[in-house]
Formats: sequence, C-alpha cells, structure tokens
Amino acid sequence: PFLKRMFNKLGMEPQVENIGEYKSAGDILKRESMSDAHREATDALLRDIYNEFVEVVCERRGLERAAFESLLNRGVYDSEEALAEKLVDELEYETAVVDLIKQRVYGAEATNSRSRTLGTLTVQRYAKVPAEEVGLGQGSKIALIYGVGTIVSGDGGVGPFLGRNMGSDEIADLLQTARKNTAVKAVVLRVDSPGGSALASDVIWAEIEKVKKEKPVIVSMSDVAASGGYWISMGSDAIVAQPTTITGSIGVVGTIFDLSETYDKLGINWATVKTNPYADILTDKRPMTDEEWNVFKKQTADIYHTFVKKVAEGRGKTWDEIDRIARGRVWTGKRALEYGLVDSLGGLDVALAIAKQKAGLSEDAATQWVVYPQPKGFLESVMEKIGARVVKMVSARSDLTWIRHLPSEAKSAIQQLAIFGRFRNGEIQVIESQVPVVR
Repeated sequence: PFLKRMFNKLGMEPQVENIGEYKSAGDILKRESMSDAHREATDALLRDIYNEFVEVVCERRGLERAAFESLLNRGVYDSEEALAEKLVDELEYETAVVDLIKQRVYGAEATNSRSRTLGTLTVQRYAKVPAEEVGLGQGSKIALIYGVGTIVSGDGGVGPFLGRNMGSDEIADLLQTARKNTAVKAVVLRVDSPGGSALASDVIWAEIEKVKKEKPVIVSMSDVAASGGYWISMGSDAIVAQPTTITGSIGVVGTIFDLSETYDKLGINWATVKTNPYADILTDKRPMTDEEWNVFKKQTADIYHTFVKKVAEGRGKTWDEIDRIARGRVWTGKRALEYGLVDSLGGLDVALAIAKQKAGLSEDAATQWVVYPQPKGFLESVMEKIGARVVKMVSARSDLTWIRHLPSEAKSAIQQLAIFGRFRNGEIQVIESQVPVVR
C-alpha cells in the first residue's frame, strides 16, 4: 500500500529521507506508486523464493521442473486432480489418517484394536516433561536467546497491531545474563525481525560485542532478519540463515511529519517560542526549512555510513564492497550467502554445530539449551493471561472490531502504519516494512 494521498487528504505531509534507492520502507509514506528499484528488488526476491520452492517440491515429490511449473501455471486443482498429478499421496478422511498413524505406531493389526488408542498431548503437558527424560538435560550449556519483533528502545511487549516488539533493554539484559553465566559456553541469538529503531539496534549490537570477548555468539536467522534485524546480527561470530530468510536491507529511513495543514483544517494555530534556530527541528507544526532538511539528511546519511562500516568490519569486507550490495535492498538467505552477508544455510541445528565448534567442543559433545527469556512463573503467566483477556474484551467492545473483517492487505497497511507510529517523530529507523507475502 502507498499512503501518501491518504495523508495528503488529511493535511499531512510525510517528510521522508531514504538512504539507498532500494530502501522502500519510507516509500509507502512519500510515494503514490512503486519505484523501479523497489519493483526490481521485490521481483528478484520473489523469484528466488519461487525457485527455492520449485526445487524443493520437485526433489521431494520426484517431479520434473518443467512438468511441475506447467502444473503451477495451470492454476488450482481439486483433490482428485492433485492425486492424479502426484501432488498428494492419498485421499482420505481424518479418521483414516488416525488409523494410519496407529498402524505406524502399533503395527498393521492395530487399526481395529480397541486397546490401541491414540491420545493428544497438549503444549502445556509437553512443556512439563523434564529435559533429562528425553536426554536434553545433560552436557555443556548453550544459551538460546529469542530476538523477535520490531526493534524498539526500552522494554519489548505485544501490541494489537504491531504484534511482538523486541526491546533493546530486554535483549541487552538477556545477553548480559548469558555472558555472566560461566556455565554457558556459547550464545545463539535467534533473530526474526524486520528491524526498527537504529539506536535500539545499536544498543543490542554493542552488547553482542561485549559477549564475543568472552564466548562465541552465533546468529540463527528465522523468517526475517532485515535492516535492524541484520544490524543486530552483523557483528556475530557466524550467521546462519534459511535459504528463503529475508535478510540484508542495509539502509536507513528517517521521517518527520508536517501536520500544518491538518492543524489548519482543525482551526488550531500554534505559537512557538525558542532559544536556538534548531530547537524545534523535529516539530510537526510546520514544514522543515532548507537548512533543517540539510541537517536531517546529514544525520540520516551518517547513520547509513555507520551501518555499512559496521557490516564491513563484521564481515571482513571493505566499505565499498558492502555499499554495492546494501542501499536498502533485501536478499534471500541463499543470495546473502553468495554476497558474504551470511556464513551458512540452515536452521538451529547448523547454528548449534557452529556454536560447539567455536566454543571448542567436540562435534558429538552433549549439549543442552538454556533458553532466554526464561519460562514465566505461575503468577506471571496467570497475570499475562488475564491481561490478554482484558485487551480482547476491550477490543471486542470498541471500534477495533472492524479490523478483524478487513482483507489481509488492509490489515498489513494498518500494521505498517502502527510500526511507524511506534517511533518518535524524526527517529532514524533501519526497518523493512514491506516484506512480500508468499501465499
């Protein structure tokens, strides 16, 4: 969604400075359509994801690429057609699937046996199984820290629009805890974030630098590790991504809203008293002057330069080498590996293997995860559930109910607006708000 006309109808003028022609996060505010660079990067990203999807399906289903792509181009299939084209193995109802599981567990004669039953195991019961009972509570300790959500200063949390936020103070505290725990031999940071505040990202990066002096830090990238998500990853001892992880987007965007027309429509006049020329440079009461624009552009450009410099240092490359693949462009993990932005492809298992090697442990050494944040206590869990129910009740009785009935694209637009609304006017951001949706 491109929101400039909507803002303009409300008398709002987003004053946006993008560093990097591919940095599209600010485009949704300042443009009415997609730029050529934005379309180029998005198209390349989708093609990489598409190729990975086709290759995996063909390998697992034993299909030729040309034949499978022909199926994709023909459209949607009903069950019988999917079976005929070898896209599925069998057509059965759920009860038959249960019988199939019984056969796999108890043997061929188990289907009609009443003594052979299958129960369900809830997440709560599963979580209570002692790690020692399944062989996970032994060996050297590896800290696993989850860094999930939009990166913000201070504490994180969960919001109705934004989802989960990654608070810089919270992650820094967890890194400190893992660093001070002498039993922890290495740290794995699991990153799933589109970025956020440049300052908050840098706070986390600085804490990782401290941890690295005492024990190795490995980053394991999940769905997205873009912009600030890459900022907090770039200095680690090794980076592991999935082939389709959205990564990179080394770029910067700054926004200051001019709401002078909005105030005029509302009949509000503002008087300003200040001691110095730039005292109100971040005001939304008027447009920026040319001199203020120059200051704002320099500030934004300086942060981009810092971003690229730190990536270059962390990845052992020159500033120019990183700048060529930066400029706000997103890459898949597979492409990021080719450009040296990540070290390996894989999941937590690969990250664990690298962590063991960096920590001087043997390949077959027993290890156990120490997960951060720690599981909540009984009282904290109860209070959190009560809080979530209160939020749900308030939402159900307010004008927010209409959001549930919106198309997914409209919900996405509201979420992106909420992301920008989370930051202070003029706060420089390293964020990739437009991640393509793979349906």
